Order: sequence, then structure tokens, then C-alpha cells
Amino acid sequence: MEFLTPTQCAKLLGVSRRSLYNYLSANSIPCLQLKGKTLIGRNHLDKLFDGRNEYKHKPPMQRSQITEFYTSKEVQEKYGISNSALYEIANREKWPKTQSRGKTLWSKEHIDRYFAQKKPSEDITEWYTAAEIQEKFGMTLSAIYNLVSKEGIPKKKEKGATFYSKVHFDKAKGIEVYDSPKYYTYAEAMEKYGIGGILKVLGTPAEENGSGKAIMVREGVFKGVDAALLMHPMETSVPDDISFACVTMEFAFKGKPAHAAACPWNGANALSGVQLMFHAVDMMRLHFKDYSRVHGIITEGGTAHNTVSDEAKAVFNIRALDYEYMMELVEIIRNCAKGAAIATGTKVEEKQLGEILKDIRNDKKLVQYVRSNMELIGEDYIERDLTQGIGSTDVGNVTHEIPSIQFYVKLKENVGTHTREFALASGGEEGKKNLHTSVQLLALSACDVLMEEYK
Repeated sequence: MEFLTPTQCAKLLGVSRRSLYNYLSANSIPCLQLKGKTLIGRNHLDKLFDGRNEYKHKPPMQRSQITEFYTSKEVQEKYGISNSALYEIANREKWPKTQSRGKTLWSKEHIDRYFAQKKPSEDITEWYTAAEIQEKFGMTLSAIYNLVSKEGIPKKKEKGATFYSKVHFDKAKGIEVYDSPKYYTYAEAMEKYGIGGILKVLGTPAEENGSGKAIMVREGVFKGVDAALLMHPMETSVPDDISFACVTMEFAFKGKPAHAAACPWNGANALSGVQLMFHAVDMMRLHFKDYSRVHGIITEGGTAHNTVSDEAKAVFNIRALDYEYMMELVEIIRNCAKGAAIATGTKVEEKQLGEILKDIRNDKKLVQYVRSNMELIGEDYIERDLTQGIGSTDVGNVTHEIPSIQFYVKLKENVGTHTREFALASGGEEGKKNLHTSVQLLALSACDVLMEEYK
């Protein structure tokens, strides 16, 4: 069976990619969705044309009666054209006209629509006067008018003076002009197209060492926010995410000092408490649920080899696929510490280091928005699963508070995150491309959120 990509199918049918995705969403065209790819069977397209559906003729539109007119003089004064130019355009555009008391009257609707289309784009910000063109290029007025007419150079009239688009005139004269792509900021798009809502851009400090977003949640930064979108660079683009809930705990054992050779029976070894705790944790691993992680180190074990250590410390990092089970693991590890302390005649105190990080629970509607927008802009992606390596992130706390998403955008293949190679790629051309794609996806998905009531 022959398969087509959405781009190939759209080209075959002579429609835009957006229209094709609308057909797919409406199930008008059957398709197969795989990880990061949508395929359409050619035989399914052929079957759509097997039936002999009768073509439905649309009734002709009823033309509305023209009731408003301009005189020739009014057109010339309003749009600054000569009488001969008026008749030339009218003949070419076939403007409706009528005669009244010896005067020619022109359809106001047709004329206003024509000149509205001819209005220069608001993006044009630099203009030449005819005098400036003559001085720069040594052209006569007749040559200027001919070039403007031939190349369709935008012009405007202000207070009786005519101005010509600088960028278009330079291009017509063979001067290389470097146009940057024209984009709206999201705030500009909201204003221009009347999109309601409030857009907030928040910094995300101290992700790796400080868990800034967890603190932001606790301090109420996200109160009143309807949805939050965040992107992270990675080796490949992924519209969804999985993460461990995570907490780091320190266990400080207190014993009784003694000389290890002369009178060890007088002491209580804090290091023994730490070592026994590690052994107890290892014994409990058999009973942990899949994808649980408990890993620790001894940070303090004593100061002299010939003494019974009266102080010792260990730090454990505890992770699980959901916050609730992680807290169960914390209780298990806490009991391991208590039991080790009882068995060794020591005491133990615990302390949480840093913030608790909750597991990511991306909002499914936001995931679908990002996935659809990746397809819209042609960004290849794969789906997230448990085989790709899992970490922890403070974004998880945000997803427990409000509808949120963290998704990934490809930076560079085969470069692990948070490595030197990753940092170098971020500052190069790959980083620029990643930033451009990320901003597009964030803006498009934010638009989907704010436009939900219209869908």
C-alpha cells in the first residue's frame, strides 16, 4: 500500500496543509497516526472518488442594489488620481457606473474596496520622496513614474506629497535588501486580532539548583493563572513529558565517642548506624514499585580511624513516578533510619534538603495543542515513554497547581542534556533554530488556549 505524508496529500488535492488537517480532524480522510508521523493511504483517497456523487449547483448570488456613488471629482479628490487614471482603472476593474444629469457616478463600494487593497502595508516604515530618488539615483520624474508603475512599488500621499516605499524602490534598482521575516509579538497579535485574555511571561530561575518554580508555586505566583506553558530543549522534539517526584533527605546519626582500641564498649558508633541504614534500604528495594529510585551517599563518617565516630551523616535522594507513592517511600526510608539507630544504640535526626519536586502531570488538552502545532510548522517529534530516561523537574509542582505543560524542542541529536556539548550547541546555530521553533510553538499554543471559547 502506498502512503502519503500530509504535505504530499495536500499537494495532491491542491489544498493547504491547514485545510488538510481540518479534513483529518473531521475524519473526512482516514489516516494513521504513528509516533511523530501522520500517514494517509493512497487507496483511501482513491476510494473517496469511487462514488458518483451528483454535483450540487449553488444558486447564483443575488446582487445587492448599488445605492451609494461617487462623482468623478470626488474620487479624484479622495484618492489623489487624475481623471484619465480614473477611467483607465474603471475600465480595467469594470466598476459599475451610471449617469445622472450629465454626470458619471461610480459605485462607492467598488472604489473604496479597490483603494483599500492598494493601501500600503503598515509594515512599510521607510519612504522616499521623488526628490530623494532623483538625488540618489539620478532619475527623471518620468523615469520614476514608469518604474513605480512597472514594478508595482507601493506609494502613499500625505498633505499633497507622494512618497514611495524605500525597500521596494531599492529592490527595483537592484540594491540587495536583507528582509527579516515579519512576525508579530504575541501581545501585538492579541491587540490586532482582538484576542482576549492576559498573557504573562515569567522567568524560570534556579531550575537545577534551587527549584525556583516550586518556590513560585508556594509563594502564589500562579494564583489566578488559567494555564502555563514551558519548553525545554532536548535531543529531539517531544510534545509530552514524564518525570519523577523527588525529595532529598539528610539523616544525621548521633553516637557516643570512645577510643576504638582502648574502650570501644563505651561508645556508640554513628557510622555503624549509617551503614546499617544503607543495608536496610537495600533490603527494602525488593518491595519498591517499578520505576522507584533511592540513591544515597555518606557525607560524614568520622574524623579519626582510631575512635568510635560520634557523628555521621548520609543523604538520600528518593524518587517515584507519582508524588503520593514517593511520600510512602519517604516513610519507608525514615523507618530504615529509625531501625538502624535503635539497633546501633544511636539517635538519628532527619532534615529535608531543598524543595519537594512533584511528578509532571501535563494537561492533555495542552499536549494536543502542542502536538498539532508541531505538525503545523513541520517539526518532527516522537512521543514520550519510560524508555527515554527520566529525571525530575520543578515544573511538576506547577502541573499539580494549574493546567500546565512542559514539552521538548530538538536542539541537537545525540547530545545529552546538561552536558558541555549541550551548552555549546545552545550558543550556536542549533540554539538559534531551537529558540525560533520554541517561540513559535509557545505562541501558537498560547493562542489556542486563549481562543478556546471560539472553538
